[in-house]
Amino acid sequence: AESGEEMPYSWKGYSNPNGVSALTEFNDQLLVGTNGAGLSVRDNSTLEQKKVYTTENSSLPGNIIEGFYEIDGRLFIVTNGGYCWFDGEEFVPAGNDGTLSYLESAARGNSDIKKHNGAMYFLGYIDEGTQEIVRIDSHLNVSKILPGITVRDFALARDGSLLVLSVDGIYQQIQPDKDEFKKILDLPPEQLQGKTADTALIYDALFYDGDKDSLWYSYREEQTQEIAPLIFAPSFLVEYSQGESQKYEIGNGVWPERVFFRGDKTIFSLKVRRSLDSTSDSLIAINDNTLAEYAPDFNLMDFTGEVD
Repeated sequence: AESGEEMPYSWKGYSNPNGVSALTEFNDQLLVGTNGAGLSVRDNSTLEQKKVYTTENSSLPGNIIEGFYEIDGRLFIVTNGGYCWFDGEEFVPAGNDGTLSYLESAARGNSDIKKHNGAMYFLGYIDEGTQEIVRIDSHLNVSKILPGITVRDFALARDGSLLVLSVDGIYQQIQPDKDEFKKILDLPPEQLQGKTADTALIYDALFYDGDKDSLWYSYREEQTQEIAPLIFAPSFLVEYSQGESQKYEIGNGVWPERVFFRGDKTIFSLKVRRSLDSTSDSLIAINDNTLAEYAPDFNLMDFTGEVD
């Protein structure tokens, strides 16, 4: 597929201005978390400030806002002084019911969290080599699925069944909430450099487009005589739909974190490995088998998922 072409898109997203630590839309308003000045509530259209909550004028537990997560019409907030729930008017302390670590991870923007019909899903580890997928519904009830296969990433199908990217293919849960999976797409088995001639292959991410009933997965593959970190290997995205695959090369040391399906456009938020200890952010849009790239000069804190 063609790549790297300039296309007439204007990208819309939130940057990270000084003092802002977290952003979210809630009850048709924009909530702005700050690094010490509490929580600012602004008009979502004009950005006019409506109110500011601090520890002095409310029950907000801390003035440094570290993250938000909305569930069942309430907002879970992580602050330097603890956790709380916010309904748009009042703050209520969050009790420790076994879900706090998951909610905190969600509030901090963990891209590994999946959402479906008000529930959120996490990949966890019982012990070395044994993985589980944890589901928390809108009432904070916790259930767990044991896939019995290595999970590189997972997604949710339209019917709520789990789709799992493993080391040799993509599997689907036979029934929601059951531990049985069947392979629906064969892929070349993963291999590490040195085990076979000059080739390393590892799978990274999985996404599902419910409108088109198509799968997207990413992988890194290196064909070289040199032993180099696989994190810098060429990366690829593949769309699988109706038995056909379309591959896109997205660069070296790149992995997709989030996807936004907008009609004919598919937009990916990417992390780009610059060195062993540094990364930057990038966006790509794919439309009609053509890929357009955008590399902002700031770290993306959030992205609305819209392009014109």
